Formats: sequence, structure tokens, C-alpha cells
Amino acid sequence: MENEKLGQEPAFSFVYEKENIYGDKENVVIPGMSKRFYAACTAMQGLIASTASEDSFLNPKDIAERSFEFADELLKQENL
Repeated sequence: MENEKLGQEPAFSFVYEKENIYGDKENVVIPGMSKRFYAACTAMQGLIASTASEDSFLNPKDIAERSFEFADELLKQENL
């Protein structure tokens, strides 16, 4: 991938306030999955669904590689 940071920001980050053992409030950040991983998961879902009825089902490695190719292109287009 040309830009190693492309899509590495969190897709579904979550922040909540928690009280520590001293009674002070502090923010807890749960970053969630990256935008790249989320896009690849949705691309993978589509690839699997589109090949499910075919006689020659793609192997898992091919599906994973293609999914990230689609995700990377999607993220490149988002940044145009």
C-alpha cells in the first residue's frame, strides 16, 4: 500500500467517563477497529455472497487479499 497510514484511524471509537480508585473521573478511550479493516470486512461479505453460488468458490486467502484491495481503493477515493 502506498500510504501506510491510509485508513488506520478508528471507524467506531468510543469514549466514556470512569471513576478511578481515588474517586477522580477519567476518560477511557476504546479505539475500535480501523476504517481499513471495517471496509475490508464489508468488501469480504460482498465477495463471499457473490461467489457463494458459483462452482469455483474463491479460497479464503484470495478473498482476504481482494477485500483489502477494495478497501484500499475505497479509502484512496475518500481522500481525493
